Amino acid sequence: MGRGYVGGSGPFNLPAFQTAFQPIVDVAKRTILAYEALTRGTDGTSYPQLIGHLDAAALRVFHRQSAEATIQLAARLGIAELGASLCLNVQPDLHPDALNSDFVAKTAKNLGLLPANILLEFTEEHRLSIAEYKQLMERNRRAGFATGMDDFGAGYSGVAALVECHPEVLKLDRSLVRGIDTSFTRQKFVAAFVGCCEALDIRLIAEGIETEAECAMLLELGVPLMQGYLFSHPVVNQLPVETVWGVDAPMRRRPHGVRSSLLANFGPEPLSALILQA
Repeated sequence: MGRGYVGGSGPFNLPAFQTAFQPIVDVAKRTILAYEALTRGTDGTSYPQLIGHLDAAALRVFHRQSAEATIQLAARLGIAELGASLCLNVQPDLHPDALNSDFVAKTAKNLGLLPANILLEFTEEHRLSIAEYKQLMERNRRAGFATGMDDFGAGYSGVAALVECHPEVLKLDRSLVRGIDTSFTRQKFVAAFVGCCEALDIRLIAEGIETEAECAMLLELGVPLMQGYLFSHPVVNQLPVETVWGVDAPMRRRPHGVRSSLLANFGPEPLSALILQA
């Protein structure tokens, strides 16, 4: 749980928080590949409501504090022993006090986690130019991290950022997959993204999956990596090791010794050499 924190730029009355984890699954292999960390209020308050009153300086302090607590919790819960990756949301920000790859790398190293264990998910809440966005992504790569673009398809600048920045992971926004089993237009759009991502060696994840019909259509279109309530709701202070999907057998974590494929073979040498081991 978070507490009031005094940062270098002055005292801040930061909100108390807790971390929930939601699995990202490979439906085709019926395995859990990663967990996205989601910050919530201790009373269940959503993230936007939780940080709505914070100014820019306080928000940067809060982002660092919550990220540090999340990495500590994931390490304590044994995410590396589970053979899973940690997906950490990062608001793109060039300010030196912002949550960035240097801060995450130092925190993770102190807890025995490697950059290859962590995906930095860039959120859509930013005012950076494409050039600045690319600069941050290249900084992530130099530090050994893969970068994900979250909520792709929700905004208007996503395609330009994709072309110029070439992230390692792309997460399709819920708006593109909602009702995809009955939407010819969505099927064609997603099929096009699948082809593009395959050609560029980008992992594609569909988020917000709620029905078996959506899941089946995404599998048919070539998107086996998914996240959503169909598999598991976010769970506070726990890493769900099983997810139940419909009437089929539950998906489980990978057996001991099986390596993760979510962050395999990406970027500079650290990402290709330091693949997660269970």
